[in-house]
Amino acid sequence: MVRSTIRTIVLLLLILGQTSCIREGLQECEEEYFVTIKVVDALTGEDITDSGEVSHADLFVFDADEQYRYTVRADSNQIRQRIPIPITLENIDHYWLSVWGNLDGNQYITKLEPSNTLDNSTVSASVKENENQSQTLDDLFFGFAQIGKSPKSPIRNEEIIISRKNARMYLTVRGLPILHKAVDYYFTIHLNNNGYNFKGTPIPNAIVIKQNGITLANNDFVSPSSFNLIHTDSSREDYATVNLYRRSDAEYGEDILIASINSDLNGNPIVLPAGRTTNLLIDLRQEISVHIKTSPWDKTEQWVEW
Repeated sequence: MVRSTIRTIVLLLLILGQTSCIREGLQECEEEYFVTIKVVDALTGEDITDSGEVSHADLFVFDADEQYRYTVRADSNQIRQRIPIPITLENIDHYWLSVWGNLDGNQYITKLEPSNTLDNSTVSASVKENENQSQTLDDLFFGFAQIGKSPKSPIRNEEIIISRKNARMYLTVRGLPILHKAVDYYFTIHLNNNGYNFKGTPIPNAIVIKQNGITLANNDFVSPSSFNLIHTDSSREDYATVNLYRRSDAEYGEDILIASINSDLNGNPIVLPAGRTTNLLIDLRQEISVHIKTSPWDKTEQWVEW
């Protein structure tokens, strides 16, 4: 009698479970998946999840046809403590997850609608108000993965790896006149891309970023610190150009171009790898000579050997 009752209850639960999966439009039921975010230094492979360098993350969910569904936000505590983040999915083959860390106010993000796809959803440089120039971006992290139903279990916890998305640049000019005024000089950086789509691919659209500088005790004119830039696209010919200007003494005169640089002495173009710092030395002491070195994200080159 007891066994018969148990079987009846189990059968009823199965029927209720199947019935609950039937929705208007014959859509299949939803199941809960879990995602854990792991933050990795792309250069060294080091796990830096606990460092707190990612203050929050946005998980953008797209269906198998790459159409936008919804967004889930993860805070610093969830990331640092590796707390699984619930993702509700309909019971279909797979979904796409585009994860962005540290999306704050220094870039423009597409206003996402159901009609948006991975290709036309973008994170791009914001344009400064009343200026034909763009802002530098935040310290962005990015990861892209496919998630879906596991044949072994209806509940799945997947680890999504994210790493730094942008490049950095640090600029040094050597050989300006002694006692020059830093306020009289500035850089412009010309990029071929203005952002990324939600697959992480750079978007071809030229922009200009302006950087002022400071003068060091040795008379070097440098960018005040390294600054974030959209990385170059390694799948095509893509490089940055750096211009050095001196401001005109005349009230309405044109600023004077001192140097325009897109490669070093050996003809190597200025490329901007994601997660690393590109250091550029413009030496004006004789003929213009240019040196490029790439360093880890948190390091800058002081060019002591020159």
